[in-house]
Amino acid sequence: MIGIDSVYCPLEERQRAWEEIGKTRPLKGLEEITAFYSLEEVPELAQALLDGKLRGRSLITIAGVERALVQ
Repeated sequence: MIGIDSVYCPLEERQRAWEEIGKTRPLKGLEEITAFYSLEEVPELAQALLDGKLRGRSLITIAGVERALVQ
């Protein structure tokens, strides 16, 4: 799914794909590539993404709450 626009893919198909990825990709190291951002930071984050300066996994906190990376 990396680099693929999966928006138009049916939900069941996406869920199956992510389940398969979860079986083959280790979660170890996920925390090191994850950064949390506030909703207020989204405009700057979006520009960084468009400029090709964003790397890793970006999560937006809701009401200032960081949720578990893996549930």
